[in-house]
Amino acid sequence: MNLFLGFLNLIPIGSLDGGNLLKSIIWYFSGSKNKGRNILNKVNLILSIFVLIFGIFSLFSLNFIYGLLFSFLGLFGINASKSESQFFEIENILKLSKVGDLKLRPLRKIEQNSNFIDLNKLSKNKKDNCEKYLFLTNDGRWVGFIKENILKSVSIKKWNRTKVDEFSEPINSLPCIYTNTELWKTIESLEKAKEGFLIVLNAANMPLGMIDRNKIGCFVLNKMGLNLSNEMTQKLISKNGYPLGLELPKIIYLMKKKGDIE
Repeated sequence: MNLFLGFLNLIPIGSLDGGNLLKSIIWYFSGSKNKGRNILNKVNLILSIFVLIFGIFSLFSLNFIYGLLFSFLGLFGINASKSESQFFEIENILKLSKVGDLKLRPLRKIEQNSNFIDLNKLSKNKKDNCEKYLFLTNDGRWVGFIKENILKSVSIKKWNRTKVDEFSEPINSLPCIYTNTELWKTIESLEKAKEGFLIVLNAANMPLGMIDRNKIGCFVLNKMGLNLSNEMTQKLISKNGYPLGLELPKIIYLMKKKGDIE
């Protein structure tokens, strides 16, 4: 039994010693850790398919129990290979994509000379928590932002003569990020932001839009060939989470642990 288990452990599949050995050898000669992982995954898939075929053959021709065992191992290897391929694809998306590749959420804006009555009308159309901020403009130029809860600080009788720019705050006081920032760095910054969103700036420090977990998650899924329906996307916006349980912060942590990113 020990010899049999030792032999299985040397098979170049997945996280077995044989798989780690093959990955290290490829990494040594090619100088690329990812190339070693990619080749190992292909070897894993090919071997798993052969094991599954042998298992199915054994079910009907040799020994039913051994055939069942080999079939299970083959299916397990195929599923593991598919998961590794998806994981590898997500890693590449996070490393190679930038914020500028995403479709940003538009900023809600209001003219700086507007009064609180105008602000109240806009506030009624709020869809989620991220839209509680309104950005002030002056002839097309961004001049700051306000929070819609300032309505509570002024008596309704004074709304018609109170201007919103009296409560203006600088845009750079919000968590911001530039369009040329890598996606994995964006996710790290997003997880540190209390409000769960980031303002995206261009090279001239002008705001272009807003980004949140839902936007990033949908972008990653779209790059992988999975498009969510508009109805599902709208439901996810209110939750401000990564869709379909996509644990992107955990993936970034594992990438750092392996030394793929710094």
